[in-house]
Amino acid sequence: MPGLTRGAPAARRLPDLDDPVAAVAWAPDGGRLAVAGISGTLVVLGQDGEVQARVGAHREAAVDVAWRHDGTMLATAGQDGRVRVWRPDGAPVHDLDAGAPWVERVAWQPGGPALAAAAGRVVRVWRDGALVSARDDHPSTVADLCWHPRGRRLAAGHYGGVSLLSLADGPAGRLERPGSLLRLAWSPDGRHLAAGAQDACVHVWVMPDGRDMAMSGYATKVRELAWDAGGRRLATGGGAQVTVWDFAGRGPQGTRPLELATGDEAVTVLAFAPAGRLLAAGLADGRVSVWEPGRRRTARATWSLPGAVSALAWSPRARAIAAGTEDGALALLPAGQ
Repeated sequence: MPGLTRGAPAARRLPDLDDPVAAVAWAPDGGRLAVAGISGTLVVLGQDGEVQARVGAHREAAVDVAWRHDGTMLATAGQDGRVRVWRPDGAPVHDLDAGAPWVERVAWQPGGPALAAAAGRVVRVWRDGALVSARDDHPSTVADLCWHPRGRRLAAGHYGGVSLLSLADGPAGRLERPGSLLRLAWSPDGRHLAAGAQDACVHVWVMPDGRDMAMSGYATKVRELAWDAGGRRLATGGGAQVTVWDFAGRGPQGTRPLELATGDEAVTVLAFAPAGRLLAAGLADGRVSVWEPGRRRTARATWSLPGAVSALAWSPRARAIAAGTEDGALALLPAGQ
């Protein structure tokens, strides 16, 4: 059962998947939680934790899951080279060929009907199951995809930088950067695009002109990025502490970041609440901690789950966090504002 530190509200254990958790995602109205499992399963849970759907979504591992903005459909990505679209009750809608054997990421357009996926060097975009864009000219595997918050452009991170795709006008340019990029995150206001890199640094472009800055000195490669709701703070992993950069005023260059110590265990996943200041961090030893960066340096609450934390997602009203682990544990953590 999940443990907790003194002062933390009790976690609610959800049905175990008996399957390492690859990704979790809340429906836009907060009424359902979708969970992708490494064995290829998709599980949809209701608000009370009851299983509403369980399907064998992929022949091999399911690696990502995402809801459409209106909650009418969700998509999964698998290591079988397929992107599959489902209704919330688990009924299949579309079975899409991603263009390569291993799908890295799937992402719905904010407020729109487009669905994008990265597989190998290929990025494909569909509307209602029909292919509308395909690019296979990236210099290496596309490690991550990220839509602009207004849905105008799609960013694809790979070796050598970021490719930008505009559905209306075709290719929208390239942001150059030596080395391999592993994770992307647009700020909610669209002013900054952040990238975690293989060479233990974070790169940030100021948009729309593409001016760039780099933050280095991390212990490991950086796969963990999260912006707060206002686009002011960027939380990063890359080791055994959470580093928070402040982009207010002239930005973080020349300033010292806020450092939130987590002990000796690596940060595995980060997520800011969709409103307010709260930041959740999952660790390799199964702990999940919640902070208020800018107000206090100590965690407000910490829970302990069995297995390394592999997925976190705040509910839309920021009343709870869904957390999944590599041991197949799944819990709701009541960490409301």
